Amino acid sequence: VQQNRTLTEELTRRRSSKVKENLIVSGSLDMNEFLNPEYKLTIKANDLYYSDLSGNIKVVTDADLKVSGREALKISGTLPIDEGLLQFEFQDFGGPSNPDPGAMILDISIPIRQNTYLKNSLLDVELIGDLFLLKQSGKPMSIGGELNLTSGSFYYYSGNFTIKNGVLNFDPVQDKVNINIEAWTYVENRSNRIIASVNGDLDRLQIQLSDEKGIYKSQKDLIQLLTTGYVPNIASSDALSATATNLVGIALEKEVERTASRLTGFERVDLKSSGSLLEAGNLDSMTILVGRRVGKNVFITYERTLTAENPKQAVELEYRLNRNISIIGAADEESVSASIRLRYQY
Repeated sequence: VQQNRTLTEELTRRRSSKVKENLIVSGSLDMNEFLNPEYKLTIKANDLYYSDLSGNIKVVTDADLKVSGREALKISGTLPIDEGLLQFEFQDFGGPSNPDPGAMILDISIPIRQNTYLKNSLLDVELIGDLFLLKQSGKPMSIGGELNLTSGSFYYYSGNFTIKNGVLNFDPVQDKVNINIEAWTYVENRSNRIIASVNGDLDRLQIQLSDEKGIYKSQKDLIQLLTTGYVPNIASSDALSATATNLVGIALEKEVERTASRLTGFERVDLKSSGSLLEAGNLDSMTILVGRRVGKNVFITYERTLTAENPKQAVELEYRLNRNISIIGAADEESVSASIRLRYQY
């Protein structure tokens, strides 16, 4: 302390004695006005882990921040996310209904380059892009930026659509999130594909379906094809019953997956079946897949059929060299293999 100024040349935090410090705070704190100090601090950190109270947001981030000011504290800099898992429904997205604007000023960029995933009842995708936390004194915080959906799934009725391309746009002025997705799934024994185009604000999404061969002209027929696997010429009571059963089964499947993921801690829990979860005898055709990140760049998945006799099992280990290249090791009852997985955008 010099003349009521606290000089912090270097304050470090070590996670253990075997690794170098991952948090360094330096700068000064002017205490001439004891109840209203002036901050001039720099914060640098590596591999900081953050989880919200609900456990729905978990990220590992670095930090390069500056904290300055007196009455209006300003925080600026970058928080690059190295890996993360976001598990929330879009209707739950947003801050508190009556946020306290406060005097704080924020200007923080959040680059997301790899290993960050969003999972809910609509999407299970990997994200890359840039977000910005912006806030002026006396005003609520806003989020801006753009996130690209590089791979993953879009769920609609019983369809598990493969993401071809997608973007989440965050508008800080109107405080809205706009989504644009193009995705596809096989139908009719993989002889045709249904294309889903999704666009609009999160509270007013529009989903348009079409088939690759141009056979089906109405959305009703395409939804029927997704839910039952066929389009009857006349809507019979059997067809309507099959559709209703399938829709209830899909909703049950998703709820089981979400609950299992929350209770077990697995980041990925998928139930795969050739039909509805409620169909008699269908459990023997089901497969359960669980996955979890076991290191910064290592992800392991385990898959097993639920049949009582001669169940099939497989395990896959993925090591991410970067966001475009992974080394894959896989094994089942019959073989062990290794490969390289490439991701690309165009």
